[in-house]
Amino acid sequence: GGGLAVVGAAFQGIFRNPLADPHILGVSSGAAVGATIAIILSEAIGLSAHFLGLGTIGIFAFVGALLTVFIVYHVAKLGGEISTVSMLLTGTAISTFLSAIISLMMTFNQKQIDKVYMWTLGSFSAANWDKVVFLALFTVIGSVILICYSQKLNIMMMGEEDAKSLGIDTDQLRRRIILVASLLVAAAVSVSGVIGFVGLIVPHCVRLMCGADNRKVMPASIFAGAIFLVICDTIARTVAAPTEIPVGVITSFFGAPYFIWLVWKRKRK
Repeated sequence: GGGLAVVGAAFQGIFRNPLADPHILGVSSGAAVGATIAIILSEAIGLSAHFLGLGTIGIFAFVGALLTVFIVYHVAKLGGEISTVSMLLTGTAISTFLSAIISLMMTFNQKQIDKVYMWTLGSFSAANWDKVVFLALFTVIGSVILICYSQKLNIMMMGEEDAKSLGIDTDQLRRRIILVASLLVAAAVSVSGVIGFVGLIVPHCVRLMCGADNRKVMPASIFAGAIFLVICDTIARTVAAPTEIPVGVITSFFGAPYFIWLVWKRKRK
């Protein structure tokens, strides 16, 4: 929760788009493709692997997420400069393409549809301490690096030309933030599946309390995101006990209405 929230805050700043979230570059779709391939191969040939606390599905999801970001970045880079618009459009296009690949694989492997579907909803039901250690490593290091860039991020939010005139290499800053953020999101998605809306709504709520300064927003988002996701997971485990609802369903119940309200508010402005 903390990792997704701090990445959401960073992406909303670097793309100067309040609707940006951690999955905007297709990370979740890439992870879902990797997880789907792993689920199918595990059933077909009994494929089994373990690395740093991750099982076969987690490893494939992590690799799939990183490969997707690599592709999005290099496609958007064609022509020299990397613009915000090109990154967002490329991420959306590749994400849609990968979703189609998942649908195609599910069509030919209908016995695994339930497993794939449940993974894409996100859950902590398979949590263990090995995964906690793995994710904590990425979250702590990634969050510290992103917070170190918060002052430059404040300047960049004024506009790219203003940032360049103040001596900031905007392309390098964007590249570094995207790299660190993508690693963090890939780690989060690989251990829990796709959990939506955390990185979208938490930074906005924090800004209502702390203002727009990223030096305050990003550290506060880490704690707020963690608290929000713990609350959602508690609801998921208790509201229909003994059945556990995927935590991604609960976050969507909170996040979707907020997202609609945010779009409506922007249109009014």
